[in-house]
Amino acid sequence: MAVKKKTFNLANYQVANELEIKTLKLPDGVEIELKIIELTWKKRNKHLIAASSVDASGTPTFNGPEFAELCLIDMIKEAPWGETTRSFLAQINADLGDALATLVPLPQEEDGGADTAKK
Repeated sequence: MAVKKKTFNLANYQVANELEIKTLKLPDGVEIELKIIELTWKKRNKHLIAASSVDASGTPTFNGPEFAELCLIDMIKEAPWGETTRSFLAQINADLGDALATLVPLPQEEDGGADTAKK
C-alpha cells in the first residue's frame, strides 16, 4: 500500500485576519474577554528585531519585556480597558500582566544551529 503524500495548501499557513476571542482567568477568579489577532511571521520578526540589540562589547541582548509589549499592543484589538498602550501596560500589576503574557508568541530559539519555534 502506497503512502499518501500530503499536498501543500497555502491557506493552512496564512494568518487569518479574523478576531479571535480569548478569555483570560485572573488569580482572583475574574475572567476577561479579549479580541485578538494573530501576529504574522513578518510582524513577529519586526518585534524581535526591535527588542534586540548589541552592547558595546558585541554581545547580543534581547529585551523580553519590550518584545511582549510590542506584541500585545498589536495583538489586542478589543479589551475591557479600551486601547492597549505602553502607558496602560506600565500601570498594570503582575496578575494582569502575567495573564496577558500568555498571549505573546514565544521568540525563536536556536537549537543546534537550527531555528525552531516553540508553541
